[in-house]
Amino acid sequence: MAVALTTSKRKFNKLLDSLTSSSQTSLATLQDVPSTSTPQAKRPRTSTESPNSIRSTSSSIITRPIAKLKSTVADTPPRPAPNYAPWNQAAFLARLKTFSDVKTWSPKPDSVNEVVWAKRGWICEALNRVACKGGCEARLVVQLRPKRKDADGEDIDGSEDYSIEVEEELVQRYERLVVEGHAEDCLWRKAGGCKEDIMRLSLVRESVWRDDLRERCRSLQDVQEDLRDTRTKPGVTDLVPLLQTLDESSSCEMGTSTATVDITEASGSSQPKILTPALFGWRGAVEASNPILTCATCSQRVGLWLYHRPRNQSLDSAEHDDDLFVLDLVHKHREHCPWRNSETQCGVGKSEGLAGWEILVGNVRLSIRPSSTNNNTAGSAVLVTDSAASDPVENAIPHIDTGTDDGAFVETPHKSREEIESEDKARDSRLKKLRRALSLKTTMAKLKKKG
Repeated sequence: MAVALTTSKRKFNKLLDSLTSSSQTSLATLQDVPSTSTPQAKRPRTSTESPNSIRSTSSSIITRPIAKLKSTVADTPPRPAPNYAPWNQAAFLARLKTFSDVKTWSPKPDSVNEVVWAKRGWICEALNRVACKGGCEARLVVQLRPKRKDADGEDIDGSEDYSIEVEEELVQRYERLVVEGHAEDCLWRKAGGCKEDIMRLSLVRESVWRDDLRERCRSLQDVQEDLRDTRTKPGVTDLVPLLQTLDESSSCEMGTSTATVDITEASGSSQPKILTPALFGWRGAVEASNPILTCATCSQRVGLWLYHRPRNQSLDSAEHDDDLFVLDLVHKHREHCPWRNSETQCGVGKSEGLAGWEILVGNVRLSIRPSSTNNNTAGSAVLVTDSAASDPVENAIPHIDTGTDDGAFVETPHKSREEIESEDKARDSRLKKLRRALSLKTTMAKLKKKG
């Protein structure tokens, strides 16, 4: 009986081996293989592909993750600018622009006006409500006057009773809240706010103010038909015909490059209409088919249709309301705008106490004078001299010498083209030497780390 059972088990095992041998070696067979067995001989290659094709395939497989890595790096969005950057003028002007809407911010005393709040990192997010967005997220409601009452004695939403004077104690309380309204760990409270000269216009370097003037002239081309009567300062309108002299001299010095566009070429035939507002910092724009003037610094917007005289106006009313249709290019800026306000411009040296438009006019006069005496005819030189002699505010608009970024004004002689080219070559040579020294220093540091 025992023999029959053993025979049956053996047959059963053979049957299982025959069923599994066609697909894979059984686990029991693998375990029975001795560990000291000799390795099997290498099988011959049966692939018809050449080694070069195999190598190219492997290299493409290796480079594919690198390409994916580059695409992911390119697709990553740029990091947002830090909230605390009191030195950043663009960030300050962006905060100041949030206060420009009269529907959300009403006029405040100078000690707690929009400039003071923006210098400490606040923005206007709702009706008379400021917030530290991106920082401590604190919020304050700046309400200096009570709301007006309607006929039923109810408060009118979004209104202020300007017949009531502002209490001095309330103003002093908000002066403290400009700083203490932030959280205790907020940098706008601990480290301080923007400096007093954060609104200063870049009007020292000629390459900067000349390009900005051209850009404003280009933008004003779209609204030149709507620029009617404008009021400027004495001694400014005579600069318009002389700007042609300035551009001719600059074109001779810089060659006939197509990248350089003259100011007079950008302004077209209507030079006085376009150049005069541009000298006072205004740009042109058309929004919803309405022509407007804008200031990129104080975010002021002036609708030009408001200064169009009605056609059916009588002569008596025209004489009485004559000033209503004259656009004052200086006083239409906001009170804190450096184009109008010399205190926010914070000029130093010879530009101390001058507003932005006065500094720009002085720079234009300085640029015209050398070109008229060196390159132009005697008639042009006499034109500048006569203008300077007959101008009643010539002393009020001084000729400002070019200077450095920190405001240190120095007199610089007019250089020839050869001198400028030699200076550029010397500067490039020094930069190349500096790059070689830095690259050598970096290489030595890497070798020390490897060693």
